[in-house]
Amino acid sequence: MLELISVIVMDECTANVDSGTDRLIQDSVRTQFRDGTVLTIAHRLDTVITNDRILVRSKRSRTIALPGRVLNPSYLSKFGV
Repeated sequence: MLELISVIVMDECTANVDSGTDRLIQDSVRTQFRDGTVLTIAHRLDTVITNDRILVRSKRSRTIALPGRVLNPSYLSKFGV
């Protein structure tokens, strides 16, 4: 059944787990769905930092960025993060 899935949406799926469990879940998702599209909604940067693109939102604006750019504190300060 997993081979038939091309898009998976995960909405805060790791919000209530410790960081070790979060990494385990993310590693499993990357392995099982490596040929598909994964849309992850999360508040923790660690959860999405290995994604290809990250959508950063605030009340004032939003942008799509590469993970390396999101790690730059001056970039995040534009969003009040």
